[in-house]
Amino acid sequence: MYSVRGLVSEAFYMSLYDEEFQPDIPPGQMNIGLKALNYLLDEWRDKIPYTFTNRYSNVDDLMNTQYVQVDVVSFIINDFKQVLRRCSYTEWEQLTTITDLSGYPCIYWFDESVQTINIYPTPTQPNYIFEVLGRMALGAVTLNDYLPADMPVFMQSACLYELAFRLAGKFSVDWDEKKLKTYNDTMMGMLNKRIIDTKAPIKRVIPNEGSGETPGYPYWYFMSGGQGG
Repeated sequence: MYSVRGLVSEAFYMSLYDEEFQPDIPPGQMNIGLKALNYLLDEWRDKIPYTFTNRYSNVDDLMNTQYVQVDVVSFIINDFKQVLRRCSYTEWEQLTTITDLSGYPCIYWFDESVQTINIYPTPTQPNYIFEVLGRMALGAVTLNDYLPADMPVFMQSACLYELAFRLAGKFSVDWDEKKLKTYNDTMMGMLNKRIIDTKAPIKRVIPNEGSGETPGYPYWYFMSGGQGG
């Protein structure tokens, strides 16, 4: 794994120092580099092309998550996994007309402003798990931390070159054309990456007759007489 200390040091060697004549970066400058890296990771949190899967045993744990993008939310009970249908805010407001409805979760809405995953109905069973797949913010890192093990090499290179470029600008150091070309190529390599869409397919409310499909919300709710359980 790539250590944060190693990345910051390498960025300084790329932009300001010669490693042979300056084997140790001054602590004050290392802290400047760390601060710049944390700003960078926060700015790029929607560009990080990898996902995290986490499990939560309580619906309350979905409040104020570290997710910046949610692709799939599943409800697991008795070893059976059901993918919940994602709703827009408008659709959420239209479907959640019964307040405090509890039963078998069917839909969710991800509020990006507060990074909260809202579930409806809320589960009544005591033993269950929510499985969430999506992008998570890295949060502030320290010099003793490591970059995530599943961060692709191209992303590590992009972080390194962008950090070095920012440090060079901060200390008024010019880059030659060769280094600038490598920097631009690295940035384009990151921006050109594409993410596979792992969103769950939206189910129709009532399936076609004879299709054998499982009905989605709110079919079972209304068929059960509004019990929701």
